[in-house]
Amino acid sequence: MAADVTTRTFDEEVLSSAGPVVVDFWAPWCGPCRAVAPVLEQIAEERASELKVVKVNTDDEPELAARYGISSIPTIIHFANGEPVSKVVGAQAKAKLEKSLGLRPLPAAEAQVSPSAVRVHGTPAGYSVSRAGAPAQQPKVQAPLTIYTLSGCGYCRSALGLLRRRGIEFTEISGDGEPGFRHRLLQETGRATVPQVIIDGDPIGGARELRALDRRGVLIARVSRMPFPFAVVSRRLDMRALFAWLATFLRQPSGPWSYVVEVVDADGLTLDRHALASLDEADLLARTLNAEREQDVGSEAA
Repeated sequence: MAADVTTRTFDEEVLSSAGPVVVDFWAPWCGPCRAVAPVLEQIAEERASELKVVKVNTDDEPELAARYGISSIPTIIHFANGEPVSKVVGAQAKAKLEKSLGLRPLPAAEAQVSPSAVRVHGTPAGYSVSRAGAPAQQPKVQAPLTIYTLSGCGYCRSALGLLRRRGIEFTEISGDGEPGFRHRLLQETGRATVPQVIIDGDPIGGARELRALDRRGVLIARVSRMPFPFAVVSRRLDMRALFAWLATFLRQPSGPWSYVVEVVDADGLTLDRHALASLDEADLLARTLNAEREQDVGSEAA
Protein backbone atom coordinates (compact mmCIF):
# COMPACT_ATOMS: atom_id res chain seq x y z
CA MET A 1 0.00 0.00 0.00
CA ALA A 2 1.27 3.48 -0.87
CA ALA A 3 2.53 5.31 2.21
CA ASP A 4 1.48 8.86 3.08
CA VAL A 5 4.30 11.42 3.27
CA THR A 6 4.24 14.91 4.72
CA THR A 7 6.34 18.03 4.43
CA ARG A 8 8.39 16.75 7.35
CA THR A 9 9.11 13.32 5.82
CA PHE A 10 9.16 14.22 2.10
CA ASP A 11 12.91 14.87 1.83
CA GLU A 12 13.78 11.59 3.53
CA GLU A 13 11.19 9.41 1.78
CA VAL A 14 11.47 10.91 -1.71
CA LEU A 15 14.44 13.20 -2.34
CA SER A 16 16.95 11.08 -0.39
CA SER A 17 15.55 7.73 -1.51
CA ALA A 18 18.11 5.29 -2.92
CA GLY A 19 15.67 4.22 -5.66
CA PRO A 20 13.02 5.86 -7.84
CA VAL A 21 9.81 7.08 -6.22
CA VAL A 22 6.37 7.74 -7.70
CA VAL A 23 4.50 10.45 -5.79
CA ASP A 24 0.71 10.75 -6.05
CA PHE A 25 -0.57 14.23 -5.21
CA TRP A 26 -4.23 13.68 -4.30
CA ALA A 27 -7.13 14.73 -2.05
CA PRO A 28 -9.92 12.66 -0.43
CA TRP A 29 -12.72 14.56 -2.23
CA CYS A 30 -11.20 14.03 -5.71
CA GLY A 31 -13.05 11.42 -7.81
CA PRO A 32 -10.27 10.87 -10.40
CA CYS A 33 -7.82 10.45 -7.50
CA ARG A 34 -9.90 7.59 -6.14
CA ALA A 35 -10.14 6.09 -9.64
CA VAL A 36 -6.38 6.01 -10.17
CA ALA A 37 -5.55 4.81 -6.64
CA PRO A 38 -6.05 1.05 -7.39
CA VAL A 39 -3.85 1.41 -10.50
CA LEU A 40 -1.04 2.93 -8.42
CA GLU A 41 -1.46 0.20 -5.80
CA GLN A 42 -1.06 -2.43 -8.51
CA ILE A 43 2.05 -0.68 -9.88
CA ALA A 44 3.49 -0.52 -6.36
CA GLU A 45 2.85 -4.24 -5.86
CA GLU A 46 4.25 -5.34 -9.21
CA ARG A 47 7.34 -3.11 -8.97
CA ALA A 48 8.04 -3.37 -5.24
CA SER A 49 11.63 -4.43 -5.90
CA GLU A 50 12.49 -1.44 -8.12
CA LEU A 51 10.49 1.58 -6.89
CA LYS A 52 8.12 2.79 -4.20
CA VAL A 53 4.86 4.67 -4.45
CA VAL A 54 3.90 7.34 -1.91
CA LYS A 55 0.97 9.75 -1.55
CA VAL A 56 0.75 13.45 -0.65
CA ASN A 57 -2.60 14.81 0.53
CA THR A 58 -2.61 18.29 -1.00
CA ASP A 59 -5.25 19.50 1.50
CA ASP A 60 -2.94 18.67 4.40
CA GLU A 61 0.33 19.60 2.65
CA PRO A 62 -0.26 22.77 0.60
CA GLU A 63 3.44 23.70 0.87
CA LEU A 64 4.49 20.57 -1.02
CA ALA A 65 1.78 21.15 -3.63
CA ALA A 66 3.01 24.72 -4.15
CA ARG A 67 6.67 23.61 -4.33
CA TYR A 68 5.94 21.34 -7.30
CA GLY A 69 3.36 23.56 -9.00
CA ILE A 70 0.38 21.26 -8.42
CA SER A 71 -2.68 23.02 -9.85
CA SER A 72 -4.77 19.95 -10.78
CA ILE A 73 -5.14 16.58 -9.11
CA PRO A 74 -4.34 13.83 -9.36
CA THR A 75 -0.81 14.77 -10.38
CA ILE A 76 1.67 11.90 -10.38
CA ILE A 77 5.40 12.66 -10.46
CA HIS A 78 8.21 10.16 -11.00
CA PHE A 79 11.34 11.06 -9.01
CA ALA A 80 14.81 9.63 -9.67
CA ASN A 81 17.92 10.67 -7.71
CA GLY A 82 15.82 13.30 -5.95
CA GLU A 83 14.72 15.02 -9.18
CA PRO A 84 11.37 14.91 -11.04
CA VAL A 85 11.84 13.06 -14.34
CA SER A 86 8.23 12.82 -15.55
CA LYS A 87 4.78 14.05 -14.57
CA VAL A 88 1.24 12.94 -15.38
CA VAL A 89 -1.87 15.01 -14.68
CA GLY A 90 -5.19 13.17 -14.43
CA ALA A 91 -6.25 9.54 -14.15
CA GLN A 92 -5.00 7.16 -16.84
CA ALA A 93 -5.21 3.46 -17.61
CA LYS A 94 -2.39 1.39 -16.14
CA ALA A 95 -0.47 0.71 -19.36
CA LYS A 96 -0.66 4.34 -20.48
CA LEU A 97 0.26 5.64 -17.02
CA GLU A 98 3.35 3.43 -16.86
CA LYS A 99 4.42 4.58 -20.32
CA SER A 100 3.79 8.26 -19.49
CA LEU A 101 5.87 7.95 -16.32
CA GLY A 102 8.73 6.36 -18.25
CA LEU A 103 8.58 3.04 -16.40
CA ARG A 104 10.16 0.14 -18.22
CA PRO A 105 7.79 -2.61 -19.45
CA LEU A 106 7.62 -5.60 -17.12
CA PRO A 107 8.96 -8.81 -18.69
CA ALA A 108 5.97 -10.76 -17.37
CA ALA A 109 3.31 -8.08 -17.74
CA GLU A 110 0.65 -10.68 -18.59
CA ALA A 111 1.59 -13.23 -15.96
CA GLN A 112 -1.91 -13.14 -14.43
CA VAL A 113 -3.55 -14.15 -17.72
CA SER A 114 -4.60 -17.78 -18.04
CA PRO A 115 -2.09 -19.46 -20.41
CA SER A 116 -4.86 -21.08 -22.44
CA ALA A 117 -6.41 -17.64 -23.05
CA VAL A 118 -3.39 -16.25 -24.93
CA ARG A 119 -3.20 -16.76 -28.68
CA VAL A 120 -0.61 -15.21 -30.99
CA HIS A 121 -1.73 -14.72 -34.59
CA GLY A 122 0.05 -14.07 -37.87
CA THR A 123 3.32 -14.82 -36.21
CA PRO A 124 6.84 -15.27 -37.57
CA ALA A 125 9.28 -17.95 -36.48
CA GLY A 126 9.76 -17.85 -32.73
CA TYR A 127 6.10 -17.38 -31.85
CA SER A 128 3.94 -20.17 -30.52
CA VAL A 129 0.23 -20.57 -29.99
CA SER A 130 -1.16 -21.78 -26.68
CA ARG A 131 -3.89 -24.40 -26.74
CA ALA A 132 -6.63 -24.96 -24.20
CA GLY A 133 -5.57 -27.42 -21.52
CA ALA A 134 -1.87 -27.25 -22.41
CA PRO A 135 0.88 -25.04 -20.99
CA ALA A 136 1.49 -21.98 -23.15
CA GLN A 137 4.91 -21.40 -24.59
CA GLN A 138 5.92 -17.77 -24.30
CA PRO A 139 6.80 -16.04 -27.61
CA LYS A 140 10.40 -15.00 -28.03
CA VAL A 141 9.33 -11.61 -29.41
CA GLN A 142 6.20 -9.79 -28.25
CA ALA A 143 3.77 -8.81 -30.99
CA PRO A 144 3.34 -5.01 -30.96
CA LEU A 145 -0.48 -5.23 -30.90
CA THR A 146 -2.55 -6.90 -28.19
CA ILE A 147 -6.34 -7.29 -28.38
CA TYR A 148 -8.62 -8.33 -25.50
CA THR A 149 -11.70 -10.28 -26.61
CA LEU A 150 -14.64 -12.38 -25.46
CA SER A 151 -16.30 -15.15 -27.46
CA GLY A 152 -19.66 -14.22 -28.94
CA CYS A 153 -18.65 -10.57 -29.34
CA GLY A 154 -19.47 -9.28 -32.82
CA TYR A 155 -17.22 -6.23 -32.51
CA CYS A 156 -14.37 -8.54 -31.49
CA ARG A 157 -14.85 -10.64 -34.63
CA SER A 158 -14.92 -7.48 -36.74
CA ALA A 159 -11.67 -6.19 -35.22
CA LEU A 160 -9.95 -9.57 -35.54
CA GLY A 161 -11.07 -9.80 -39.17
CA LEU A 162 -9.57 -6.39 -39.92
CA LEU A 163 -6.24 -7.35 -38.36
CA ARG A 164 -6.12 -10.60 -40.34
CA ARG A 165 -7.00 -8.86 -43.62
CA ARG A 166 -4.17 -6.40 -43.09
CA GLY A 167 -1.73 -9.20 -42.24
CA ILE A 168 -0.95 -7.67 -38.83
CA GLU A 169 0.70 -9.81 -36.18
CA PHE A 170 -1.18 -9.61 -32.90
CA THR A 171 -1.63 -11.27 -29.53
CA GLU A 172 -5.23 -12.10 -28.61
CA ILE A 173 -6.14 -12.40 -24.92
CA SER A 174 -9.54 -13.95 -24.32
CA GLY A 175 -11.35 -13.27 -21.07
CA ASP A 176 -13.61 -16.32 -21.36
CA GLY A 177 -13.85 -17.99 -17.98
CA GLU A 178 -11.44 -15.59 -16.28
CA PRO A 179 -12.85 -14.16 -13.02
CA GLY A 180 -12.45 -10.40 -12.74
CA PHE A 181 -11.54 -10.01 -16.41
CA ARG A 182 -13.50 -6.79 -16.91
CA HIS A 183 -12.10 -5.28 -13.71
CA ARG A 184 -8.53 -6.01 -14.85
CA LEU A 185 -9.38 -4.70 -18.32
CA LEU A 186 -10.65 -1.46 -16.77
CA GLN A 187 -7.42 -1.01 -14.83
CA GLU A 188 -5.16 -1.71 -17.81
CA THR A 189 -7.02 0.14 -20.57
CA GLY A 190 -9.43 2.50 -18.81
CA ARG A 191 -12.45 0.69 -20.32
CA ALA A 192 -14.35 -2.46 -19.41
CA THR A 193 -15.81 -3.19 -22.87
CA VAL A 194 -14.40 -5.50 -25.52
CA PRO A 195 -12.59 -5.48 -27.78
CA GLN A 196 -9.78 -3.35 -26.40
CA VAL A 197 -6.61 -2.82 -28.44
CA ILE A 198 -3.16 -1.91 -27.12
CA ILE A 199 -0.27 -1.00 -29.43
CA ASP A 200 3.18 -0.99 -27.83
CA GLY A 201 1.64 -0.47 -24.39
CA ASP A 202 -0.62 2.41 -25.50
CA PRO A 203 -4.39 1.68 -25.23
CA ILE A 204 -6.07 2.98 -28.40
CA GLY A 205 -9.68 1.87 -27.77
CA GLY A 206 -12.03 -0.61 -29.40
CA ALA A 207 -13.15 -1.64 -32.87
CA ARG A 208 -14.23 1.86 -33.89
CA GLU A 209 -10.88 3.42 -32.99
CA LEU A 210 -9.07 0.54 -34.71
CA ARG A 211 -11.01 1.15 -37.94
CA ALA A 212 -10.34 4.89 -37.69
CA LEU A 213 -6.57 4.32 -37.49
CA ASP A 214 -6.83 1.92 -40.43
CA ARG A 215 -8.76 4.43 -42.56
CA ARG A 216 -6.15 7.10 -41.84
CA GLY A 217 -3.33 4.76 -42.90
CA VAL A 218 -1.83 4.92 -39.42
CA LEU A 219 -2.49 1.37 -38.17
CA ILE A 220 0.10 -0.37 -40.32
CA ALA A 221 2.63 2.39 -39.61
CA ARG A 222 2.18 2.08 -35.84
CA VAL A 223 2.48 -1.71 -35.64
CA SER A 224 5.50 -1.47 -37.99
CA ARG A 225 6.98 1.12 -35.60
CA MET A 226 7.48 3.67 -38.37
CA PRO A 227 8.73 7.10 -37.26
CA PHE A 228 6.08 9.80 -37.00
CA PRO A 229 5.00 12.20 -38.47
CA PHE A 230 4.19 9.82 -41.35
CA ALA A 231 2.96 10.64 -44.88
CA VAL A 232 -0.07 8.78 -46.29
CA VAL A 233 -1.85 9.03 -49.65
CA SER A 234 -5.65 9.22 -49.95
CA ARG A 235 -8.10 10.01 -52.74
CA ARG A 236 -10.59 12.82 -52.18
CA LEU A 237 -13.49 14.13 -54.21
CA ASP A 238 -12.55 17.54 -55.58
CA MET A 239 -15.85 19.47 -55.82
CA ARG A 240 -14.46 22.11 -58.21
CA ALA A 241 -13.18 19.41 -60.52
CA LEU A 242 -16.52 17.61 -60.22
CA PHE A 243 -18.47 20.66 -61.41
CA ALA A 244 -15.98 21.30 -64.20
CA TRP A 245 -16.19 17.64 -65.17
CA LEU A 246 -19.97 17.73 -65.32
CA ALA A 247 -19.95 21.04 -67.20
CA THR A 248 -17.75 19.60 -69.93
CA PHE A 249 -19.91 16.44 -70.27
CA LEU A 250 -17.36 14.05 -68.83
CA ARG A 251 -14.58 15.24 -71.15
CA GLN A 252 -12.07 15.71 -68.33
CA PRO A 253 -9.83 12.63 -68.49
CA SER A 254 -8.93 12.53 -64.81
CA GLY A 255 -12.52 12.84 -63.59
CA PRO A 256 -13.46 14.62 -60.34
CA TRP A 257 -10.70 13.06 -58.24
CA SER A 258 -7.54 14.49 -56.80
CA TYR A 259 -4.92 12.73 -54.70
CA VAL A 260 -3.92 14.03 -51.30
CA VAL A 261 -0.70 13.35 -49.40
CA GLU A 262 -1.23 13.94 -45.69
CA VAL A 263 1.48 13.97 -43.04
CA VAL A 264 -0.12 12.42 -39.95
CA ASP A 265 0.94 11.76 -36.37
CA ALA A 266 0.53 8.50 -34.45
CA ASP A 267 -3.11 9.34 -33.62
CA GLY A 268 -4.01 10.00 -37.26
CA LEU A 269 -4.18 13.79 -36.91
CA THR A 270 -3.17 15.74 -40.02
CA LEU A 271 -0.06 17.90 -39.64
CA ASP A 272 0.35 18.87 -43.31
CA ARG A 273 -1.52 18.27 -46.59
CA HIS A 274 -0.51 18.32 -50.28
CA ALA A 275 -3.01 17.94 -53.17
CA LEU A 276 -1.75 16.42 -56.44
CA ALA A 277 -3.34 15.58 -59.76
CA SER A 278 -2.10 12.01 -60.20
CA LEU A 279 -1.51 8.93 -58.07
CA ASP A 280 2.09 8.62 -59.33
CA GLU A 281 2.90 12.14 -58.14
CA ALA A 282 1.25 11.46 -54.77
CA ASP A 283 3.14 8.17 -54.29
CA LEU A 284 6.46 9.81 -55.18
CA LEU A 285 5.91 12.66 -52.71
CA ALA A 286 4.84 10.29 -49.91
CA ARG A 287 7.92 8.08 -50.44
CA THR A 288 10.15 11.15 -50.47
CA LEU A 289 8.68 12.55 -47.25
CA ASN A 290 8.90 9.20 -45.45
CA ALA A 291 12.49 8.67 -46.60
CA GLU A 292 13.44 12.11 -45.28
CA ARG A 293 11.77 11.32 -41.95
CA GLU A 294 13.67 8.03 -41.64
CA GLN A 295 16.93 9.85 -42.36
CA ASP A 296 16.12 12.42 -39.67
CA VAL A 297 15.39 9.67 -37.15
CA GLY A 298 18.60 7.89 -38.08
CA SER A 299 20.59 11.09 -37.63
CA GLU A 300 19.02 11.71 -34.22
CA ALA A 301 19.80 8.15 -33.15
CA ALA A 302 23.43 8.53 -34.28
